[in-house]
Amino acid sequence: FAPRPQVSLQGTLAALPGAPAGVLVSIQEPGHLVLQGRVATDHDRRLVEALARLEPGVRVVTNDLEVGSGPSLPVLP
Repeated sequence: FAPRPQVSLQGTLAALPGAPAGVLVSIQEPGHLVLQGRVATDHDRRLVEALARLEPGVRVVTNDLEVGSGPSLPVLP
């Protein structure tokens, strides 16, 4: 039984020094991860995508991460 990629990736990100916060990982379909949220730098954006691609079973990564400050997800009234 292999760990689910989104769970494994969340653990990998949390273990990084200065870990990018605000990254949401979801499975679009088997083998397809979608990255959403906000990271501080373009380097962080590329790093998270590279780590996602290294997860076993992941064939496609959609990187919808935004770079900069501000809320990572829309705030509902």
